[in-house]
Amino acid sequence: MLAQELRAETTDTVVALSPSRRWVRRTSALPLPSANAPVTWLRDGGVYLVTGGLGGIGQEVAEHLAQARHVKLALMSREALPPEAEWAGILKDHPRNKAAARIARVMKLRELGAQVMIVRADVARRAEVAKALGEVRKAFGPIDGVIHGAGVMDDAPMMTKDADAMKRVLAPKVDGTLALDAEITEDLDFFMLFSSIASYLGLPGQIDYTAANAFQDAFARERAMRAKGRTVVINWNAWRDVGMAASAHKAMTIGAASTTDSISAF
Repeated sequence: MLAQELRAETTDTVVALSPSRRWVRRTSALPLPSANAPVTWLRDGGVYLVTGGLGGIGQEVAEHLAQARHVKLALMSREALPPEAEWAGILKDHPRNKAAARIARVMKLRELGAQVMIVRADVARRAEVAKALGEVRKAFGPIDGVIHGAGVMDDAPMMTKDADAMKRVLAPKVDGTLALDAEITEDLDFFMLFSSIASYLGLPGQIDYTAANAFQDAFARERAMRAKGRTVVINWNAWRDVGMAASAHKAMTIGAASTTDSISAF
């Protein structure tokens, strides 16, 4: 069977052979609901945790939730925001820095009617996750849903990567997923994981990121069989204007422009 497979002229890129069957992977198109369809998977007054909550994608997701319902949002991030008493001064004196942009987004969420709190934690560290979830429960009550959007990319050829570099990429999606699963005791309405098309298409220079997302895909299938509520994994492509891919593209563009400027000036 293996010899026949190697000689076959086929476009199948992933094949699994068993004694009696040849398995291939297929994707199927599914219709998307109308953009105006009512949001039925959120509760009014529901408590929702968003990891990577101060990142570009986390903020976009939080805004979508706030526009759909009156919700309570707990945005988990490794970086804390300055004390709220300093926000007005930061927005006035440093309107273009990263902290000011994040503060403005949080304030917009509140203007939309959401209650918002920032919880600082490295999602890959279970003790920090447990402490952060305790703060959320104390402030907002039991958690109704989780959107795990935290992630790290490190674009480099496989032969230049070392174990520590790969662990940094694996940590938020592997250790972070397991930490959330262990520390969330509620029967959630949903546990949503932000994976990537890299898990089944592959991504040059991203062996660790591909593996991390493949883990999330497998975890979602396993959790769906044992836990109440929906477990959903979304294999995102690159987001427009926000997210790690957009940031990497922007950095490359700026770097290329700087190189050109240097050459011209020289």
